[in-house]
Amino acid sequence: MAFADLLRGLAALVVVLGHFTILYLEGAPAVATLIMAEPIATVPFPAAVDAAYSVFNLAWIGVAVFFLISGFVILLSLDGAGS
Repeated sequence: MAFADLLRGLAALVVVLGHFTILYLEGAPAVATLIMAEPIATVPFPAAVDAAYSVFNLAWIGVAVFFLISGFVILLSLDGAGS
């Protein structure tokens, strides 16, 4: 069960990092509009990172892994509660 919690925590961290890189580094003008602040300069991704992101969208993978492990943990806890 500890391994599932660790994997779920890593998945949540990947989601947070995915949101940070997309929203705050590339989408800075949109964030500035939402919080009514001056926009900062966008930070372009290196070509290798951009190519890897187009193949492996880590934020989406993190969400899928998080919910998959959460469902597994819920089923295990229900199984243990009945005995």
